[in-house]
Parts: sequence; structure tokens; C-alpha cells
Amino acid sequence: EKIKDRHCLNILPQRLNRKLFERTNSFLLRTILSAISRKRILDFNGQPKIFEKSLVGPLDELPDNFCLDLALYLKINKNFVNMPVIQNERNAGESTWSGSMYKRVLIFCQYILWALKNK
Repeated sequence: EKIKDRHCLNILPQRLNRKLFERTNSFLLRTILSAISRKRILDFNGQPKIFEKSLVGPLDELPDNFCLDLALYLKINKNFVNMPVIQNERNAGESTWSGSMYKRVLIFCQYILWALKNK
């Protein structure tokens, strides 16, 4: 219904059921990114994302790391509908970064540096 009302084909997830540490980490990152971009940044990391390809532009101009999620979010430019997504534990496999504080900080810094470079 929201999609029809807003005439919007872009859907970004709003992650629910996340652990306190993950919510806090995301909140801090979004606060810093909002200050850098002077725009309110909402949750941009969830999956899946559905968006009009025409809004994205040339794919080779997008980052090839975790910053891709932020770049897509900014390109869609508030022309999206948030859809609630329950984030459950993984059924199989292991995250390559979430278990390491060092990797979390590294990714956090990559987002900030990318935002500063592309503001």
C-alpha cells in the first residue's frame, strides 16, 4: 500500500530485532554520517534493497566495498519506502567482520572517509 501511495519502486529495509550493540553502532555511524552529509541518514545497511537502476547511474562510479550501501542510499535520495525486515541469526556461515572489533572500527572509518570524500 505504501508503495502505491508514494508511486515509488525503491524499497530499503528497516532492520528490526537487532542486538543492542548493533543498534548502538549503527546509530553512532548514522549520526556522524548525517553531520557530514547534512542530511538525516536512516538505516541503510539492511538487505534486501530494491531500487530503480536509473537512479544509480554508472556502476563503475560506485564503491566496491561496504560503502556501496551508503552510496546507493544517497543516490536514491529519500525517494524510497522503508519496509520492516526481521533480522534473525544466521542459519549457516559466519560473518567475516562482525566478530572482530578491529574490522568493525575499520569499516566504520571507511564509511566516514567515503562520506567526507563524496559530500
